[in-house]
Amino acid sequence: PQGNQGRQGATGSTGPTGPTGSASISNNSDNRIITGGSGTNLNGESTLTYNGSILTTTSTAAFKIFAGTTAQRPTAVEGMIRYNTTLDKVEFYTDDWYQLKDNVIVASGGNMITYGAYTLHEFTSGGTFTLDVQKTIDILVVAGGGQGGLPNAENNYGGGGGAGGLVWYEGFVAAAGNYTIVVGAGGAQTSSGSGSRRGNDGSDSTAFGLTAKGGGGGGGQGGEDKGRSGGSGGGGGYSDDGGSATQSSQSNSLATGSLTYNLGNAGANGNTNPNGGGGGGGAGGAGNTGSSSVNGGAGYNMSASLGTSVGDSGWFSGGGGGIQQSGHTASYGNDGENKFGGGGRGSFWNTGDTNSAGQANTGGGGGGGSYVTGGKGGGSGVVIVRYQ
Repeated sequence: PQGNQGRQGATGSTGPTGPTGSASISNNSDNRIITGGSGTNLNGESTLTYNGSILTTTSTAAFKIFAGTTAQRPTAVEGMIRYNTTLDKVEFYTDDWYQLKDNVIVASGGNMITYGAYTLHEFTSGGTFTLDVQKTIDILVVAGGGQGGLPNAENNYGGGGGAGGLVWYEGFVAAAGNYTIVVGAGGAQTSSGSGSRRGNDGSDSTAFGLTAKGGGGGGGQGGEDKGRSGGSGGGGGYSDDGGSATQSSQSNSLATGSLTYNLGNAGANGNTNPNGGGGGGGAGGAGNTGSSSVNGGAGYNMSASLGTSVGDSGWFSGGGGGIQQSGHTASYGNDGENKFGGGGRGSFWNTGDTNSAGQANTGGGGGGGSYVTGGKGGGSGVVIVRYQ
């Protein structure tokens, strides 16, 4: 009979390696990106190359970038770019997420500020606003405020300086080109003022054919007591009239758009019971007089249109406070203590140097003077251009 099958022998040694396989890559010159093909036959994209650091395309089509809502933003890293479907804008990340706008750079000049969807150009001194393209703009023009009145010797009651006139114009279609901006100085703080113990007037500001009139100097005592006329009038010195407002006489009409505000108010009369110099007029109201107040007139609130980083927390053109008899209400600019508009504070007739100058780049009037202190200077004006 046949015997049992024997055990399997040991595995033989590995045979030699076969020839290396290869894949065919068509059109693969110049570091092309592989975009098609199958198996061993791949295809390089002729319009898209990458050299290890730069991705280049010669296509006339477009890249489609990553897109998502605001809530779907990835963990941010500088240099990211994406399309925000919530805002309907391309955005990029540096220290925060920022959105690209149409005509990203359309203008230059002044201090550029972003307020919501708006770009602002703030001119705190004269300069040139340059538009690269036609643009619809809004314009704030504020003149310099007037100096407070200048009593002498024992004549104590000076009026507050009038605020610079305030102009707000919306919807002007400005052609591409250069536009000269003039920013008016505040009425200088000098011991002689404009003569006859009255304060110096502020200077006009002009832009795009619009004019804001400088605020009137405050009236003195022991010279000419009447306040001087101006964008807003200066307050009268002891027992005399406040200056009239001239801003409303400016037509400020342009070919396009509309004049929204053309503001200035009269300075208050000086007072005899109690004794006092009247408050300078402000864009938001006339100056005050009497035992309850010789405050400067109210400023005007532009913060809803321009934000709070400009002017006095977004307010402009407050009148300067007059000089008040002791024992009655203290005198402030801007229609009262802790209010805004840049108007300088008044003081009591026999106190030290508590009155103050108008705030720079607000058009605020300067505080009235007594023989102890002298009238304070007005605040310089400002021009602000706004667009989307």
